[in-house]
Amino acid sequence: VDTKQIGVRWMDAWMDEQGQREKKLSKFTVGFLERVLCGYWKLELGSRGENATGRSCAETLPPFIHQAQVRQDSADVVQALTTSRELVKMWQDCQEPEVRQHILLSVRGEMDGLIREYPRLDSIRLLVSFQSFLVYILMVHLSPPLGAPSSLVSGDTVLQLQEFASHVSSAGLFSQAELQHKRPKWESWIIAEAKRRTIYVTYLFNNLYQAQHGMPIFLAEELSGMLLPATKKLWEAQKREEWEREYEKHLEKWPNGYLKISELWSMEGIPEEEKQWRKKKVEMWLEDVDDFGMMLFATCAHIHGC
Repeated sequence: VDTKQIGVRWMDAWMDEQGQREKKLSKFTVGFLERVLCGYWKLELGSRGENATGRSCAETLPPFIHQAQVRQDSADVVQALTTSRELVKMWQDCQEPEVRQHILLSVRGEMDGLIREYPRLDSIRLLVSFQSFLVYILMVHLSPPLGAPSSLVSGDTVLQLQEFASHVSSAGLFSQAELQHKRPKWESWIIAEAKRRTIYVTYLFNNLYQAQHGMPIFLAEELSGMLLPATKKLWEAQKREEWEREYEKHLEKWPNGYLKISELWSMEGIPEEEKQWRKKKVEMWLEDVDDFGMMLFATCAHIHGC
């Protein structure tokens, strides 16, 4: 994964670089992304991640935030998410324009603070800050006051988001064991998987924003080697023993390595035998994915075909 390119991706729309492959998003794809991302900023956290409705923690969190991230023993680890949750709730509960403007000022202050602080954070806090920044952007952009776009989300904000993503990615998007086709520690896998999912949502928003503003959108070649989202059972496992059993099954199912995002892209020009093998692998992957994985597949199918 080209982490440097992640940070300068915003420049693609203005630079005529050789080899860039433009992709087209139909109005139906744009509408699909809007509807899906609308649900990704809503945080429903109890004191330890449980929800009063009785739904599991995994069901009440955006699909890029792992339930273990809100169950840390140290409260300051998840402070950014706790603050996000409070502002999200205020935003949802209030429809008065003047009050929402005051909430926007608080959100702007939080976003500015996250940008200032992230270069000094450890990997866990860095990921939480990145996720919180993304939640704010999705919230304000997809549910603006009075239905009018907010200046809080602009081209500069998207640039900050991509630079944030680049910094997070530079610390690694895979655990060492994943690269060696071995079972990693649960904790390191959670961080790696949550990073990848957050990067995917960042790119989906980037695509949506550029489409809404009539800007060209290019294939994310820099992510071509990134693993696709893990299975529902791995992502939602409640206990270490449960996750370890599922990961052993995962290794048995994928002896030659897990699928990468580029395997959901266009198969134009690929030999027929390879096409059939790729289709078979994608079908195997779809047997076990969660809603997030299915959404990513649907988006790629919209754009590239399947």
